[in-house]
Amino acid sequence: RDAQESRGLGDVYKRQPSAGDAVNVLGYYAPGDGGGGQFYYDVAASDADNGGTILAPTAGGGRWKRVWHDTLSVKMFGAKGDGVADDTTAFTAALVAASASGVTVRVPAGNYAVSSIDVAANINVIGDGRRKTKITITGFATYAALKYGVLLRGEADIQGRTSLGGVEIDLSSSAEPGQHGILITRRALLSDVRVHHANGSGIYFRSVNQSTEAPYFSSLYSCLLYTSDAADDLLC
Repeated sequence: RDAQESRGLGDVYKRQPSAGDAVNVLGYYAPGDGGGGQFYYDVAASDADNGGTILAPTAGGGRWKRVWHDTLSVKMFGAKGDGVADDTTAFTAALVAASASGVTVRVPAGNYAVSSIDVAANINVIGDGRRKTKITITGFATYAALKYGVLLRGEADIQGRTSLGGVEIDLSSSAEPGQHGILITRRALLSDVRVHHANGSGIYFRSVNQSTEAPYFSSLYSCLLYTSDAADDLLC
């Protein structure tokens, strides 16, 4: 059956689908905003709605499922990247969806305001470059009694690495004393990352448990640490 067309995900929720239906969505909120894609209707599915790759129709059962391969975008889950809207929920949903299969989460050019971010093992978070993709931390979270903006936590073995690249992490909107920009507790890879205005360390390595949770074999590429009157900067 030929795919129908919708302007945004809100329209998809309202549809009354039947087996075999497919829809081409032009955007998340509006056409061209980067959150669109193709969905098909699975009449037998009952997966939890995650607001991005799995949608539960307003009426009736079954689920709309997004067609995607290898890479998810935070835009698929409603992130706006305008520096004003709170994109925390969208980031969290994208990272949870990615954790099930260990894929790449793309963060397109923009300024994303989030409270904090937790990146689990085998997930690659990739921006369009530190001069184009900015993540503004507006709050904080705590792990092992340490406050952070971004947590990178791979698996206990050396195979389950997580990575972050092509982004700027700005903590100027969070005034929490002692807060670290990026907290690494297991194997991680950082490249093309700038962290600034952290009240604690730009990047902090913490061994929670030497045998099960320690940042062994982490890699930082082309890193430069310098200090100015305005803030401490860590540039990878």
